[in-house]
Amino acid sequence: VILLALMGSNNAAREVAGERQIMEKEKFGGVRSLAYLASKVAFLACLVLIQSLWMAIFVQFFWEFRGNFLEHVAFLVLINAAITSICLGISALMRTAEQASLLSIYLVGFQLPLSGAILALPESIETLTRPFISAYWAWSGSVDALQGNIYTAVDVVADTTLSSHEACVFMLLAHVAAGLVAAWIGMIRHQWD
Repeated sequence: VILLALMGSNNAAREVAGERQIMEKEKFGGVRSLAYLASKVAFLACLVLIQSLWMAIFVQFFWEFRGNFLEHVAFLVLINAAITSICLGISALMRTAEQASLLSIYLVGFQLPLSGAILALPESIETLTRPFISAYWAWSGSVDALQGNIYTAVDVVADTTLSSHEACVFMLLAHVAAGLVAAWIGMIRHQWD
């Protein structure tokens, strides 16, 4: 999950901010922001699918996922898509590629400690941070896809409360949507240097 979050950050952090002058010239020439966003989404969707499927197959080869493999793949695609979308939004809102890249790396850096997968957080902090942590929703959904004794073992060992499959899917899709809206807002603003 964290590796795919890092891949998502690397995919999108410089996509808009690194091409700001080109995008502004294309907008001046009549290209709509929504068309530019659609081109970025199409390109990044291909990367997300390839990376996520590769990671799922890699994990399955070295450590057999004892659960619903398709659900596991879905959560890997969703975490990659969520972080990619959010980082695309960050890229569109930032003035420079360096700012976007740095903020995207910070976002990924906070995913692991705030997800609750490794460290149990106090419930008050967990309640505040959980809605914003894509890694939690992907991890919790993947654990929920495990079968029988494996799920029970993880549930007993992990101090963090696990969420339902449906809630995890909904929240990851909400993260994708929020990232795309942020990207669109950043693209419609004029930011000439």
